[in-house]
Amino acid sequence: MEETAPVHAHASDMEWLDRLKRRLSNNACNSTLSQPHHDDLKRASVLVLLDSKGNVLLNQRSLYLKSHPGEICFPGGKQDPEDGGDDVVTALRECHEEVGLQFQNPSKKDEEDEKLPKVEIIGAMPTIESLHHLCVTPIVALVPDHHHSELPLTLNEKEVAAAFWAPLDFYVKNTPIELYPLEWSGETFWYRNYSYSITEPNDSSRGAGNSSNRNKRRRRTRAHAVNVTGLTAHIAYEVAKIAHPNHSDSSFVLLRQFQRGKSKYWTPKCFVFATSMLHQHDHDSQRNRKQNAANKKNRLMLDATCQMVDYTEDPEYAFAFQLIVLDGKITWTLAATTQEEKDAFQNALFQFLKSSGKRNDIQE
Repeated sequence: MEETAPVHAHASDMEWLDRLKRRLSNNACNSTLSQPHHDDLKRASVLVLLDSKGNVLLNQRSLYLKSHPGEICFPGGKQDPEDGGDDVVTALRECHEEVGLQFQNPSKKDEEDEKLPKVEIIGAMPTIESLHHLCVTPIVALVPDHHHSELPLTLNEKEVAAAFWAPLDFYVKNTPIELYPLEWSGETFWYRNYSYSITEPNDSSRGAGNSSNRNKRRRRTRAHAVNVTGLTAHIAYEVAKIAHPNHSDSSFVLLRQFQRGKSKYWTPKCFVFATSMLHQHDHDSQRNRKQNAANKKNRLMLDATCQMVDYTEDPEYAFAFQLIVLDGKITWTLAATTQEEKDAFQNALFQFLKSSGKRNDIQE
């Protein structure tokens, strides 16, 4: 499979990598990041493998597997006794077993080993308890000298149906189709579901002898969407958030509360400040297509009476707030997933109102 989304990171812009190294370099790559209640769980590792341009490797699990068939995941699996309790060894071994990627071993100096690509271990993310009650350690690693096109994959068809590379910043630049808080094993997570478009060879194109060359070329590949969800989406977002903290260009992925009859529900949307208004879009690509301007019903005029106040009626959404405009005539109820996201939106709102000459403060 190949990704259809553009590669966003450039070789000359390695700030994303510097951020990852600063944040993760002091994190031990073993059990030191485990939560106390993870200590008694069996261990597993996943490899968040990045190429030199900031693309991350993902697998699609075989449909014949009993556990999570067909789902998108990082290379990884359970820790084996021969791994010596080392989460990095587990992650690299699983990657080799699943997609055939093998890297240089620093302890070897022979010619064959030097032909292999180098891998740099950046660090580990906090451990997570999986649905099958494994203590999962995400290991973030980099292939510093190679773009993914230079890293041929050999899939283990018993475990992996397909593999592809996706830009890491996709997970902070795009609006998930689902976003809601989820209580799991004493912790609160935000469940994310991303739709990602990939292409793959189209076997049905063979034998079309009477078609034009253009139609032949068109049928050699086919595009379809896959869903990146659950543990994989959570890890991808958390790593991307470190690497690309200033992704938004004044756009934000927030939840908005709607009402249908007597029922209230939350839906993730993309919001952007433009032309004295807050514009709401279903996703980031819609924003780009419409050059920020939303339909009339999805625009909020930010006038001099604009207030941002906390919303506490739904305790499940701890970082919810309301935007009140036109002397209280119109209210939008929104929610961020973290206090950091909420603060960033408030700062952007303040700067937007100030630059447009509407007002110099916001009532909190």
